[in-house]
Amino acid sequence: MVRVAMLLILVSGVLMGCGEPAQSEAATAHTASDPKIGAAADSQGLIGIGEIRTTTYETSPPSHPSLAWPELAPRIELARQQLDEMPEVGRPRPSTRPLAERATSEQFAHASAARDRAAVLRAEAARHVATGYPDAAVEELINLLGVSRELASWGVPVAAEASASMIETALTALEQPRAAPLRDALSPAAQARMIEGLESLEQTDPAGRLRAMVESASSRANALSDLSQGRDGPTAVRATAARYRRGAERGETREISRLLEESRAFAMALADGWDRPTRSAITERLRQRQAEDAMGVLEVVFGETADACDADALLRERIARTIEALR
Repeated sequence: MVRVAMLLILVSGVLMGCGEPAQSEAATAHTASDPKIGAAADSQGLIGIGEIRTTTYETSPPSHPSLAWPELAPRIELARQQLDEMPEVGRPRPSTRPLAERATSEQFAHASAARDRAAVLRAEAARHVATGYPDAAVEELINLLGVSRELASWGVPVAAEASASMIETALTALEQPRAAPLRDALSPAAQARMIEGLESLEQTDPAGRLRAMVESASSRANALSDLSQGRDGPTAVRATAARYRRGAERGETREISRLLEESRAFAMALADGWDRPTRSAITERLRQRQAEDAMGVLEVVFGETADACDADALLRERIARTIEALR
């Protein structure tokens, strides 16, 4: 189902073109003075978040470079209580300047706030293990997966990578502490609950990397197409590409158009082959064409999409192995 939806987005992008009205930089730039960004930044004022970020979980109780467990545990508990009083992770506005930035400052701020929330949930799971309640840790990990699902829905690479990191955190938590992994200490009911949480992730696109690829590549390709048609479009395209690729060359309008058509073909191939055996051949070819494209058009459109696609295959495999180990 997700593959069909992504392909429809790509096809509609080809048919409709960009259709974005020109706006001034002042009207579209999002800065930290934006109240929505401020609200997201405020959520990073979690009590004890600094200590929580530097906590490691290979042992139980967890270890910290400067705090003993009796000092760290109440900080974790208080931060977790604070989460219940805070609003859920908010969705930032989409970028209106796809060629000027990979992600807006607002998106970074919201993603950072989500990472802090995930860090607290991970720490609280470890606190439950350390106090002898491993089943309670499962609920915190499921909450963590809920944060990852929200970020997966944004359709931007920065959020998708944060989502993937959170899923990896939850999977690693089940393998810790090293001497007695959490998954081996769970009751059958808690194991089933954890399996349910992992299976709630989108099977083809658990972190939203596919969605992010389709939506971001489509918006960048359409914006480049519009830019190339403007006054001295090839020069404007080269100036844009130079932000992402040193020494980008100036191409002719026809060459740029051909590369944009190639980018749409790559996007559709990636969407279709994301979780199929053809994936590795597609990503390898994309890397090759990005290296060969002296104008940098494919670099602007895709960035590190090939790496994200391959990393997502490894993530899906790890999710499947973890579910099997829990059964």
